[in-house]
Amino acid sequence: MKVHDNFSLLFCFHFDFSAFLARLIQNGNYAGNRVLNVWASFSVEGKEFVEVENIVFGNEKDLVNYCGGIQSASPVDSASKPIPWDMPGYTDKIVMASGSFTQGSSIELSCDGPVRKPYIAYQQGSLTYSYGKIAVMKAVSNLINSD
Repeated sequence: MKVHDNFSLLFCFHFDFSAFLARLIQNGNYAGNRVLNVWASFSVEGKEFVEVENIVFGNEKDLVNYCGGIQSASPVDSASKPIPWDMPGYTDKIVMASGSFTQGSSIELSCDGPVRKPYIAYQQGSLTYSYGKIAVMKAVSNLINSD
């Protein structure tokens, strides 16, 4: 398989995942009207394809609960609960979820965002479509059950 074939395959996987995420959390009946907007941004860095889901919430609580759902679906530290805190180099508190096997790896699955308006979570990665789908379903379920 050539590099461009791998790129095409990866793009199709991420496009499907992005479409699933958009359909799932923009459906007001399922997400409880807690997600204001969602879009994906794509870029190519060298030979790597990078996709980031941008998920806009209306408040801090929903941002934190969504990230908590992503963390709970992670293979590492799934019992940990992400809490916003001051991180060096950032002006705002950051909430960060990543249950990756490799520290700092965003290709596996991560979700983070600054705790300030407009409360955007930046989600990226997922080793497989199924894993990403389950994680997003848990995150949205976390939103619904947070009341």
